[in-house]
Amino acid sequence: MATKEITGEVTIIPEHEQLDNEVNLDSVDHDDNTYDNTNDVGHVSDSMFQQPFNSKGQAELNSDPDMKAAKKDGNDEASDNTSDEGLLDCQDENCEGATGTDTDRSSAADYFCTSCDILLCATCQFKFHQDHDLSLLSEARKTKEKYLDELLLDVNENSAKCQTQRLQLENLISYLNNSAKELMLRIESRAAKLCDQIQKRKQHLLDELRALKKYHTGQYEAQLELVDALKKDLHEASDFASTLLSHGEDTDVLALGPDVSDNLHKLLKNRGLNGVNVVSVKLDAPDETHDAAAADRLFGSLVQGVMRCGDAERLAAYNIDLPWPTGMAVTRNHDFVVTGKMGALDEKGKVMFFNKQGKVQHVENLEESCVPYGACVDPKSGDVLVTDSRCQITTYSPLGRKKRVVRDKFRGTGRATVAPAAGHLLVTSSDDRKVFLYDQLDRKYVIPSDNTQLEHPHFISTSSQGDVIVSDFKQNAVFVFDSGGKLTFSYVGNGTEGGQLKCPSAVCSDTFGNILVADFMNDRVHLVSKSGEFLGFLLTKENGVTCPNFMTLDHENNLYIGQYGGEISVFRYQSLVKYI
Repeated sequence: MATKEITGEVTIIPEHEQLDNEVNLDSVDHDDNTYDNTNDVGHVSDSMFQQPFNSKGQAELNSDPDMKAAKKDGNDEASDNTSDEGLLDCQDENCEGATGTDTDRSSAADYFCTSCDILLCATCQFKFHQDHDLSLLSEARKTKEKYLDELLLDVNENSAKCQTQRLQLENLISYLNNSAKELMLRIESRAAKLCDQIQKRKQHLLDELRALKKYHTGQYEAQLELVDALKKDLHEASDFASTLLSHGEDTDVLALGPDVSDNLHKLLKNRGLNGVNVVSVKLDAPDETHDAAAADRLFGSLVQGVMRCGDAERLAAYNIDLPWPTGMAVTRNHDFVVTGKMGALDEKGKVMFFNKQGKVQHVENLEESCVPYGACVDPKSGDVLVTDSRCQITTYSPLGRKKRVVRDKFRGTGRATVAPAAGHLLVTSSDDRKVFLYDQLDRKYVIPSDNTQLEHPHFISTSSQGDVIVSDFKQNAVFVFDSGGKLTFSYVGNGTEGGQLKCPSAVCSDTFGNILVADFMNDRVHLVSKSGEFLGFLLTKENGVTCPNFMTLDHENNLYIGQYGGEISVFRYQSLVKYI
C-alpha cells in the first residue's frame, strides 16, 4: 500500500487499488480547502496500513481523469465492479463527501457493511465501521447473488407447490361438485323409493284394515242374527208359558207343563248367550316424538369426514364370462378391454372388448397355446396393445380389429405400457429380469440402468412425472425408476408386520404422482406418495376387493380393479397430495 502526506492531509491507496505502473501522487492537484482535518487524521501508523480500507484521498483519485484512466486499466476486483460513468456513492450519513456541497468531493463506495446494510467509502469504513462486518463490493455482490439465488430456488419450489396445491384444489372442487350432484340424485332416488314404499305400505295397511273390518263386522252381524233369533224364541216361549199359567186349566198345566219346561231348558242351554269377543285394532307405530330419528335411520344421513389418503367409492361392478382374467385396459370412451382365459390350466386365451355399460362388443379368440398376459392403451392413437405367451405384442383398434403384430420385444412373461408424453413403449421381460424401453425409432434401452436387481418384473406403469413403476412378484416389492432408468426408491409395505406387500400385482399412478399398488394376497390396494411414503390403504376386503389382479385409472379418475373369478369393480377415485 502506498501513502503520501500532503500538507497535513493523508492520501492512502489500498493494495487492491494500486496500479501496475506506480502513479506519482505529486502530480495530483489538491485544493487546500477541500479537506482540512489535519488534527483529526494526523500521521498514519503502521497498524493503519494493515486495515483493508481506502481513505478520503480515494475520492480525489476518482475525481481526477488521469487517475480514472489508470484505475480503468488496472486488474483489481473493485475496479471491475465500477465504471467512471456510474460509481456507487458512500451511503453513510456522516460521510463528508456525501454531505458536502462540492459534487467533485463525492466519496466512491468500495466496501459494503453487512452490519448496517449500506455502501461505504474507505474513509467512512475506517472512521465509523471498524468493528462491523465489512467486505469488498465484489465479494458483497457475490454473497448477495448467492443469497438471492437461494431465495429464487425457494420461490420457484414454493411456486411449484402452489401450482400443485392449486391443481389439487381444482380437483377437489370438481370432485365435490360431482359428489354433490351424485348425492343429490341418490337422495332424490331414495326419497322416491321410500315414498313409493310408504305409499305401498299405506295401501297395504288400508287394505288390511278394510279386510279386518269386513271380517269382524261379518262375525258381529252373524252373532247379532243369532241373538235376534234367540230373543224371538225366548219371547215366544215366554208368552206361551205365561198364557198357560194365567189361563190354562189345571189339567192343561199338568199335561203341558213338562213339555213347556223342557223347551225352555233347551232354549237356555243350546242357544244361550256366550258373550261377545271384542276385537281391538290399532296402528303399531313408533312414538311420534321419535319420527325424525326413525326417518334418519330409514332414509340415511350425510356423514362428513376428512380424507387421510384418498377416497374410492364404488360406482359399478361387472361379472364377465372370463374366470381367469390377466389384464385390462380402458379406452378413451370408457370402453374396456379384458384379457384372460377360462381356467388356470387353459392354454387358449381371449381378448374381450366391452362397452362402458359392460356389454360384450367383440371377442377375439386366440390360437391354441397363446395366452394373453396383459393390455394397455396407446394414449396418442387410442389403440389397444396386448402381450401374449408367444412374446408378441398385438395392436387392436378400440373396437377389436387386429392391426399389426410385433415379435421379440421381450422374453418370458411380459406386460407393456406406453409413456403418455414421449410415446415410448415399455415392456417387462421376466426371463431377462429387465424392463425394455423402445423409443419411436425402435431403439432399445434397458431398465434398470444401475445395479438394481429385478427377479420377476410383473406389471409396469408410468407416473405423471415420467417415472417408471415396476412390481416384482417374487421380491414382494415395487421399484420406481427415473426416466434415465436409475432407481429412485423401492416400496415393500408400510413398515409393519401386517402391512407388508405379498405378491404385488398391478400398479398405476394418479395425477399427482401418487402410486396405487394392488396387494394380491392381502386383498387390498396401497396408496404411496411419489417419494415412497405410505399414505394408507385405499381399498381393502371390506370394500369388496379380493385378490386384485389388475388395475388401471382412466383420464377421469375412475379406478378399474379386476379380480379372479371375472369380477370387475369401478370406483370413483379422489387423490390426495399429502407429501409435497
